Amino acid sequence: MTNRTTYASIDEVTVPIESTSWNHKRLIALVVVTSTLFVTLGSRSPAVSVLTKKTIAGLATAQVRDCSFEECFASSCDARTAPFICQRFQGGPHGGCSASPWVEGTCDDSCNLEICESLSIPADTESCLGVQCGEEWCDNGQMCGDSAPYQCQVGSARFGCAGDYYQWTLKTAGVVCSDCCDVTTC
Repeated sequence: MTNRTTYASIDEVTVPIESTSWNHKRLIALVVVTSTLFVTLGSRSPAVSVLTKKTIAGLATAQVRDCSFEECFASSCDARTAPFICQRFQGGPHGGCSASPWVEGTCDDSCNLEICESLSIPADTESCLGVQCGEEWCDNGQMCGDSAPYQCQVGSARFGCAGDYYQWTLKTAGVVCSDCCDVTTC
């Protein structure tokens, strides 16, 4: 058996891998890919909508599309630390979050959450703004203050306060908060 050096490369970056184990070489190649993609994607413009496929030492990243409005706000992934969400894998829903694009074969449909901050929220989107709390709620004494007047009434976040009138509707799952009101209506 001869001792050969294997190289992992992406675009202009080439890294020699000094190891006799094929699995170890693949792991190092994945680290190179992830690091390079992190540096590349960290500076990319939100206007870029599709990442191209890259093949690195037998590993290819799946094509990634921008997430839709619905996907952006249904996701529990943190767009800053793990913007790549796997929507479907092997025919079923997945929902996994990743800091780098999914490796081909690990996710059938993925999207990038980085575009979400630039999306406009339609005017007819449900919110807590101006929603009446009701007399019983107003009399209970556990109301939010002026700086965060939108209060969750039903769900695990019950009595939670928010300054964003979309927090309990658009930006939170129904099990967390399924009903909210604006305490300024009390």
